[in-house]
Amino acid sequence: MKGTKCFMLVALGVFFYTLPATSDNASAEQAIRAEKIVKDMLFQSDAAIKWQVGVLDNGSKRWGYASYLCGVLLEHGVVTKATKPGEEIVRIVDISKIVRGIGFRKASLGAVDCVSYEKLMP
Repeated sequence: MKGTKCFMLVALGVFFYTLPATSDNASAEQAIRAEKIVKDMLFQSDAAIKWQVGVLDNGSKRWGYASYLCGVLLEHGVVTKATKPGEEIVRIVDISKIVRGIGFRKASLGAVDCVSYEKLMP
């Protein structure tokens, strides 16, 4: 499959297989990266929180911005009527903490479930 990465650690019996991002995910990622306040982002299709978006911390929670980015995912067809709660979550993180090696959870400025629009902590 073109664009597919496959990693095998035969000695350990561990196999990692990553499917390529769909065009909807790729276009949504491109749109999010184009946002002025976004410094970097990470999309992980197999993670519990797929969308980690890094911004500079201005002292406020970023649930509103996470909700806005959920709208971007909807616009690009990532979130549909078939999407179940918990499947598409956007977490906004303090990029300066991430750069210093602090994990996404501790660097969280707010997260939103893009189906229910429920605020999630951290």
